[in-house]
Amino acid sequence: MDISSLETVQGDFIAANNSLLTTLSSSTFSVITGTVLFQNLPFLTNLTLPNWISSGTLHFDTVPEPTVHDFQQNGQQVNNLIVRNTTFAFLAGLALQGAQMDTLEIIDNPFLQIVNLQMGNISQSATITGSSADLVVMFPNLTYAYELNILNGSQVVLPRLQAVNGGMSIRSIKSPNVSAPALTFVGGDLDISDCGLSELDMNQLVNVQGSVNLENNAQLADLSGLSTLSVVGGLYLVGPFTNTTLPSLRRVQGNALISSTQALNCSDISSTLVQGTYTCHAATVVGASTSSTASPLQHGLTGGAIGGIVVGIVIALALLAAGISILYRPQQKGGREPQQQQEQSRVVEDPVHEVGTQQRRRDPAEKDGNAIFEVPGKWPDRGELPGSQSRPNGVGPEKRYELS
Repeated sequence: MDISSLETVQGDFIAANNSLLTTLSSSTFSVITGTVLFQNLPFLTNLTLPNWISSGTLHFDTVPEPTVHDFQQNGQQVNNLIVRNTTFAFLAGLALQGAQMDTLEIIDNPFLQIVNLQMGNISQSATITGSSADLVVMFPNLTYAYELNILNGSQVVLPRLQAVNGGMSIRSIKSPNVSAPALTFVGGDLDISDCGLSELDMNQLVNVQGSVNLENNAQLADLSGLSTLSVVGGLYLVGPFTNTTLPSLRRVQGNALISSTQALNCSDISSTLVQGTYTCHAATVVGASTSSTASPLQHGLTGGAIGGIVVGIVIALALLAAGISILYRPQQKGGREPQQQQEQSRVVEDPVHEVGTQQRRRDPAEKDGNAIFEVPGKWPDRGELPGSQSRPNGVGPEKRYELS
């Protein structure tokens, strides 16, 4: 099929479900505003669109890799690129150099070996999975992606990537190194698992809002490639770790789980930085613990905190005992009388009546240690007491009490 004279399509161009079509060409195709779809074309071997420069979506689904292809070599602009269920070994002729792409989906292409795309931003998501184990993914100009998922391959190169607003997942990569040296922020989970890497190169990464998951990376023994990591939503570290020190770490907002198949000091990451639960297992725990078997370290009070509490309790008890001793110490001679004795000195009860008292000024000639009170009162009808003087108007004689 040769389509001549047509330059612009306001809408979609679809070639699909044709088992006889082997050649599709147009020397004039330039702009397709909608979707360009090639689907279920099992014998398509020649695809020639030398002047095509842009489309809304470019979609390959269940087609073989053309043996003859001719695309515009100065770069094309597409908003969405979808490549599914093909036998492509390369994304032949695609020199996508637009500043932004919305969606990138490269799924179930078992022979695909190289993905090298030039876009600067991915505003929605990029997913590459089900490709050859030898796949090399290179995004040399990518600086921002909303979500990035690369599953299986041999190498990932992201030299300019600075931020991923959502999650970032790199799994089943054979390379000993995953490199994103300019990355500073991940808004979701950072998951790097089941890889052959022995080192990470993410030494500008500061903030991961989700969890940092490093699981089953057979050669990754330390976290030296995360030297500036400061804040994470959680930590999940499983593998042959011998050192989990994160020198810039200030806060783990959720839980932290560390499980190592090697000897590990579980205090590499302080439990005081973990706001959730901190659990650590290791084949051999070294450092603060003397256990030689895998053991958990639960988040809670440290030994120093417990010791401080005990010392504080002892000091409080000692001060309480000293206060009680001072309160009940015997009064010294000439000292101030306790409040209870002062109250008793103001009230003297008559053997028959309770009467008011008035303290008499002490005579200087009286002996020390004695107190004399005069108490006027009315005598009962049983007569005068011996040795007393009568008082006028029925007032009883003055009664004198000497209190020693």
